[in-house]
Amino acid sequence: MVDREALSELAELRTAFRYRSGLYGESKGGNVNHPKFREALDCLDPLLTGKSAVVAASVITKARYHGPWLHPDDDVPADPNFLRNYMVRKTLELAFDGDAYTGGAFELVLDRVDYSDEQVLNLRQYLRGDFAEHGPFPFPRVTHVTHGDSVYIDGLQVADHFARLAYAVASGSVQPESLDIARRFMRVATVVAGRSFTLSADAYNALSRRTQLGSKP
Repeated sequence: MVDREALSELAELRTAFRYRSGLYGESKGGNVNHPKFREALDCLDPLLTGKSAVVAASVITKARYHGPWLHPDDDVPADPNFLRNYMVRKTLELAFDGDAYTGGAFELVLDRVDYSDEQVLNLRQYLRGDFAEHGPFPFPRVTHVTHGDSVYIDGLQVADHFARLAYAVASGSVQPESLDIARRFMRVATVVAGRSFTLSADAYNALSRRTQLGSKP
């Protein structure tokens, strides 16, 4: 989560890192325990130790996960798109937890260009709380869902680095030096189960048409 006013600082720090490292192409992937990988994140210290950015990651281990959408559960079907959206929501809740956020809205940027218009609409409905009986979720209103806009390309590459680091932390494959970066900069939560909820009638019927669950009584 980065304040819009801090995007120029993010770009400046990343540009300086690229110049020092001779990296001018896309910098995604890599070994989280490699010194260059750690340097790519450590260079962001001025931004991440201030109040302009927060890093949060939610991770599931499929063998241990008992929340919704991965496997059919009663009248809630398995759905990979809903599972992805559910994890986006859990990460947003973690990012905003305990922060005195003064803005009334934010823009969500996703590195997933294969989302259809219907899937984007579903994500927006899910984040608003349309698909649950608990009402809106505790974070600001989403104004836009942007996919891979060039304005945010450095942020998306940084997000990829942190996602890989979070997975390494959760799987126990991270070395102490990389773990130290995670401890300094990240909020990481392993999602084992989800709160119980009941699908709204509209959401249930929309899923029923795709999964042949039948009509809700």
